[in-house]
Amino acid sequence: EIIFSYPGLGTTLLHAVLGQDYPLISASALIVTVMVLIANFTIEILYGFIDPRIKATQSD
Repeated sequence: EIIFSYPGLGTTLLHAVLGQDYPLISASALIVTVMVLIANFTIEILYGFIDPRIKATQSD
């Protein structure tokens, strides 16, 4: 954000904290959480393709 002078989620969250905008803080935390969950899920799926030794086990 600082290098390209492009305001992003970090800047928005900082201004929300400084301005005590609690709904925006909650929404930002939710967005970050969802982004991390999606990234982790994507990596877990792709890891099975990248490393064929890792396979999803099916339990009966």
